[in-house]
Amino acid sequence: MEQLRRVQIGEVKYPVIITLSVLEKIQEAYGSLHQFEMDIVGLDYHLDGNGHQVLDKNGKPEMVTKEPSIKAIRTAIVPMINEGLEIESEMTGIGYQPVNEQQIDREYNVDYMYLARIIQEEFGKCFAVKK
Repeated sequence: MEQLRRVQIGEVKYPVIITLSVLEKIQEAYGSLHQFEMDIVGLDYHLDGNGHQVLDKNGKPEMVTKEPSIKAIRTAIVPMINEGLEIESEMTGIGYQPVNEQQIDREYNVDYMYLARIIQEEFGKCFAVKK
């Protein structure tokens, strides 16, 4: 198994990974991995004044950018850390204490864009074609 990526939150560098288990938690919270991806990347459909999607000249939906969703960050980061901790524990044989949302909220002292970018990159790995 490849080395786990680490994210620094507070004084601790936590291992993070997105596995099927984490994807399932995200999907349960969002109903759709596609919507989660759009929220974590900061994309939305361009809507007209009546709330209808605006299409480009090729008939594809126009997109608008926005800031990454805090909800998306909060949905993913704790399961990603706990999965990383569990995998690391299995690899080293050393026990671990799972984190919870309150703990991460209290330790959080980094730019939310940093966390969103890491989550985006890890999410992308789930769908990358292996060469």
